[in-house]
Amino acid sequence: MPVTGEMLIGGAAVRGCEAAFRAVDPASGDEIEPAFGGAGRAEVERACALAWTAFDPYRETGPRGTPAFWRQRRAGSSASGRS
Repeated sequence: MPVTGEMLIGGAAVRGCEAAFRAVDPASGDEIEPAFGGAGRAEVERACALAWTAFDPYRETGPRGTPAFWRQRRAGSSASGRS
């Protein structure tokens, strides 16, 4: 998976519009491109709302149901175009 500088929120790639930051190569200390756009209020609220919606169904899956839960969420997000 290539690094694009985007966040994944609800299965959609989102470019943040707040202050940019860069990852650092731990071996050299050099900054790595591309820069990541920081999340603004709208992106944080969207991510939190999606996490809140998923909390109860995820909690009820148990250890054996976890992989199926994520496959179902990913399929639903892609099929409906939700972000």
